[in-house]
Amino acid sequence: MSTLRPPRQAAYKRRLEAAFGSEALGGALRGSDFILSSRRLWLISIALYRSGHPRLAKLLKNVNSMLYHNSLPCEATVSHDVRLGHHGLGTVLHPKIRIGSGVKIFQNVTMAVRPPLGPNEIVIEDGVVIGANAVIITPRNRSIRIGRGASVGAGTVITRDVPDLTIAIGVPPELRERTVRRARAEEGEEADV
Repeated sequence: MSTLRPPRQAAYKRRLEAAFGSEALGGALRGSDFILSSRRLWLISIALYRSGHPRLAKLLKNVNSMLYHNSLPCEATVSHDVRLGHHGLGTVLHPKIRIGSGVKIFQNVTMAVRPPLGPNEIVIEDGVVIGANAVIITPRNRSIRIGRGASVGAGTVITRDVPDLTIAIGVPPELRERTVRRARAEEGEEADV
């Protein structure tokens, strides 16, 4: 929203909050990213879907897909502070995903649930980083959980759970435990010596 002048920006924000409620919009209107960023369009489409406007939400999802060549579903459960690397270019996500706070997803990431209409889901917990070209696909009739503070390396194919504070790299994925010192330093806490 930095492209609008401050009085217009405030009026625009008030109109959106009045139409959809400030809780539904979450963090879609916060941040300094471009007004038509992929992340912002995705969060607004989710807010529209949850507030009972599925057609408008899917229209906005399609606009996002045309601009950024991605498929970010409005049915997903996503924290307002999710970050998309390179505007989420080429990212394809399944509607049955839950993404926690502080998650960063780089470009060309694919997340798929099998079977598509089953009850399974992909759960991405807080503080996870998913590298470019990573693929996360559930085994048949099972859900997958990527643990808190875990990292999925670029080009890694994940077909099973990744524990907390673990780095998954390679195909098949090799799981390496993150050290507590490194994890605390990334979270901004002072590390023990």
